[in-house]
Amino acid sequence: MVSGSDFHTEAHLARGGIITEEPIKNNSQLLEILKSQSFEMIKVY
Repeated sequence: MVSGSDFHTEAHLARGGIITEEPIKNNSQLLEILKSQSFEMIKVY
């Protein structure tokens, strides 16, 4: 499962995504984080 955000008004800004210990600088790092599940999903309902 992955969390993301698609917004069209400011009220919907940043209502999804992931939080990681380290900044993700490229696709390889993103894949490593996702595979290792070393992240927390942002869940705003």
